Amino acid sequence: MSSSNLVMPKVGSHLILTTPARHVLQMTLNRPKQLNSMTDAMEDDICRVFDWFESEPSLWVIILAGKGRAFCAGQDLKDWLSKNQTSDTIPHATGQPMQSDAEVAKSIQRLKRGGFGGMSARRSAKPIIAAVDGICMGGGTETILNCDMVVASTRSVIGLPEVARGVVAAMGGIPRLTQLCGHQRASELLLLGKPISAKEAHDRYNMVNHLVDVAKSTSEELGQAAVDQAAIDIAVQLTHNSPDSVLVTKSALVMARDSTSGDIDASARDNMLSDRSRLLYVGKNINEGLEAFKGVSLCRCVGRVICQVTPRFSITGALLLTPRKSVHFTHCPCHRNATRSGTTHFPWRHLPANHDRSSEAIRRYPQCDLF
Repeated sequence: MSSSNLVMPKVGSHLILTTPARHVLQMTLNRPKQLNSMTDAMEDDICRVFDWFESEPSLWVIILAGKGRAFCAGQDLKDWLSKNQTSDTIPHATGQPMQSDAEVAKSIQRLKRGGFGGMSARRSAKPIIAAVDGICMGGGTETILNCDMVVASTRSVIGLPEVARGVVAAMGGIPRLTQLCGHQRASELLLLGKPISAKEAHDRYNMVNHLVDVAKSTSEELGQAAVDQAAIDIAVQLTHNSPDSVLVTKSALVMARDSTSGDIDASARDNMLSDRSRLLYVGKNINEGLEAFKGVSLCRCVGRVICQVTPRFSITGALLLTPRKSVHFTHCPCHRNATRSGTTHFPWRHLPANHDRSSEAIRRYPQCDLF
């Protein structure tokens, strides 16, 4: 069947499905205002698309991309918190509440279904290529760790900041990252929660196959188009090979990856079943971390982050430099003097889309851990 005759599954506006080349499907996350963060409805649609893609013989490879200034910023915390205000709990031996067996079973079922967005732990028979331009955080990073190849722009920023939110990268990212770069480097990325550049992800962590040089001043549309085209070029090269050979070779790669444990996600499931994990997900710290992230506001005069609630965790923010420029920073703790007279606060939703991560900005604000 030709691409023009394909009957694609019906999905919400949060996804865009295209066929940029023969035998190639592209799925673009389309929630740019929310940095393509994941909702339950979006995840359901992605799972449906993947199930269809796996069974469609005319499609041999899929490209994952994101519209706007992010590939994917992770879980939509507002959506998640609205549906997880209360959790089914049972008492732990210490007297503290912990997740019930039913709650843990839901998390394990999500992992078996494909993980975050139906992608981070999916065992696709066909090759998956990620095309990353901009922000790639949390579940977005777990997703690219499960892709067969990753193309990223040089201006992209990649990270696993879950520890700063009081949660865990539980959807398959931890074992995959450890296999890619070793225990110590994986520990640095996961335990500090600090973001890295795409170049560092390529050179030091083995997370990126190909870098596409995109200037920070390049528009979102042109930047993503350059990365998309690089991914399409790779996909087309792939389709020049025997599809049967590609399928069998990918199967062999997955078996080789799993040969040590028999199942790369077994450790993730075991961690979900542990008392520590079950205590964490209904404990005080997770609520403080996530509520602190929701309540972030910005201080113009001193360049330090403040919150509506005092967080116990460092949180990601941004600092307005001019009406058109701002800088991202991470791990900048709450400061009492940020509320002094004359301070102007900028709600997160009103920040401009143009973010400056230049070395000049880093020198100007050394008190913030810029990326």
